[in-house]
Amino acid sequence: MSIVEPRTRSQVIRVESLVRLVVKFMALATLVFGLLASLGLFVTQLVGDSNPGSLAGYFVYCVVSWLLARDIFKAQPARREPDGGDVKAQDFGYFHFAVLGFLVTFLMALTLPALTFGAFDSGFLVFYVVTSLLAWLVYRVQSMIWAFVALVLAGLVFLALTAGMLHSSFAGEPRSDGPQGVALAELVGGLRKEHKLVGLAAMVTVDGKVIATAVDGERKIHSGVPLELGDRWHVGSITKSVTATMIARLVESGQMKWTDTVGNRFSDASIHEDWKPVTLQQLLTHTSGAPANFSLAVRLKTPAIGPECTRERRQAVIEVMTKKPEQPPGEKFAYSNVGYTIAGAMAEIATGVSWEDLVKREVFEPLELQGAGFGPPKSPAETLDQPRGHRGQFGWKTSVKEDDDNTPIMGPAGTVHMTLADLGTFAAEHLRGELGAGKLLSAETYKKLHTPQLKNYACGWVMKPPSEELPHTVYWHNGSNTMWYALVVFIPEKNMVVAVTSNDGDIRAAESAAWKIVNASANQFGAEADSTSLPVRD
Repeated sequence: MSIVEPRTRSQVIRVESLVRLVVKFMALATLVFGLLASLGLFVTQLVGDSNPGSLAGYFVYCVVSWLLARDIFKAQPARREPDGGDVKAQDFGYFHFAVLGFLVTFLMALTLPALTFGAFDSGFLVFYVVTSLLAWLVYRVQSMIWAFVALVLAGLVFLALTAGMLHSSFAGEPRSDGPQGVALAELVGGLRKEHKLVGLAAMVTVDGKVIATAVDGERKIHSGVPLELGDRWHVGSITKSVTATMIARLVESGQMKWTDTVGNRFSDASIHEDWKPVTLQQLLTHTSGAPANFSLAVRLKTPAIGPECTRERRQAVIEVMTKKPEQPPGEKFAYSNVGYTIAGAMAEIATGVSWEDLVKREVFEPLELQGAGFGPPKSPAETLDQPRGHRGQFGWKTSVKEDDDNTPIMGPAGTVHMTLADLGTFAAEHLRGELGAGKLLSAETYKKLHTPQLKNYACGWVMKPPSEELPHTVYWHNGSNTMWYALVVFIPEKNMVVAVTSNDGDIRAAESAAWKIVNASANQFGAEADSTSLPVRD
């Protein structure tokens, strides 16, 4: 039997100590992160819309994480003194500790994504509670065999759960209406599945008549509650078109001018000199030099709509304007939510009425947009009366809370919701206006709203020249608050409006599907209205 030399033994001890420190650090870092994450979610649930199941799950996870962290911190792997045994026998205790510590830590780390999904999906809630308890028990009995078994089982369950979380597995039939509804439903349903969207809807009107409406998917992922044709959708930055239309009405009624300047409307505020000559039209065409977005501190605010929101909006834009514009006004296009919010605040100052009430009075009511409102559509968890928005996190899609949205402070730039029919009606009014027969505004004013300045951007509309794919001049705008997506298009040469919406924040996928619907519709309807199919143009 060999005897370990003192130098070799010293090297072994150093290696063992290093292994112990690395395993402890790795384990404690993972457990502390999990503990803080679960504690934060527990507090959020406690002070917010609490769900008893989630509360209990987060509490159990907090306790288990703390117990495991305590046990691993106190652990001292056994190391027998050399009594004639070989080196392998001596460092077995450390090897056992290292492997067990690593497996248990990995098992707990596997539950961390489930913390995010636990509040939304009961399967994940059960998974991370059971797995965390299993990890603690495995460590207590100090069995590597059971640790490996638990790891394999947990991994298989996790894969089974995530396979369903990657995208909606809804298999219901699309809803449709209109003479070409079935054809559009086939296209919408196929594109939703192809692009793995939670929900997708579209409406096409030609010559003022609804040719087809279709919707496919579910209101909330894995809920099984199907979307309906009359559901409401958050339209994001299409709100800018609404704000520009409202302001145009104020200009025609003499309450504002296109040449109104920031300096005139904020005459009592302390703002940078370079902001004072910026005009209302520059704000609406993204040529004002305004930054793209507000600070994080502003974006986190959620003032109640009304006097509080109006006050906070004014304060937020003044804070931006105390600094120099990011580029000289009128010289460069720079898409800006801040710019449209400033324009909305100027309208509030000019009229003494909140932006929300102005939009209702000048746009929603005259066009009878009865399904239009502000913020996401209300959809209580118990009934799911309306769709929920969805986010992608770590490759998985999860529904968001019914009130998750941009701050209402930037309402003029992106907080309107409406039905698909309302969106179509709004765009149809602009189509009629472009053709000289608008209801809300004069033909001259509509031309001003639709005439692009820099980068083909007009006042709340983008002008797209004819292309090989779509050989017509197109006016469009899209929008997303990262949880929803919407696109609306009107094509004067075809006397056509196409509106597309999705309750999925995967912007790239939703946008691709939306433009395929636009291209297919523009290349089919009108010329061959009696066709029963729509070609998808890649």
